[in-house]
Amino acid sequence: MTGVPCAVAIGIINTPLSEVGAYGEKGTTTNRITVLDPEESEVASLIGGGVFAIHFSRRKGSLSSGPASKESIDAEGEMAWCSWEGLFIEKEFIEAQALAIQGAKRVLQSLRSALAGERVEADGETEESMNIDQ
Repeated sequence: MTGVPCAVAIGIINTPLSEVGAYGEKGTTTNRITVLDPEESEVASLIGGGVFAIHFSRRKGSLSSGPASKESIDAEGEMAWCSWEGLFIEKEFIEAQALAIQGAKRVLQSLRSALAGERVEADGETEESMNIDQ
């Protein structure tokens, strides 16, 4: 097997929603949200989640093109492994898998840019803010 594996964390969070019923009574329901790479502050409210390993290979998309190339952004990934804990709805798992693939594409692009010596800036994050030695 040749290619590049990328792993990302996905979490499911319950967020309260206030709603008014048909007779004017107030109630609270919950909305389940899928989150990519949950922050430390969100960990306590997780009701499920896991890690997805996504495999990118030349047969699925060009990995030999330059880091700034459109082809590298459009590279297709395939779920190679998943570890999930907690209750989930099948629809949520499908959404989580799609979000994991999108997140893994961003990781792959960041890695390729870093290896090419380019400065990485994605969603306001700089190379310095992504440094694991901080």
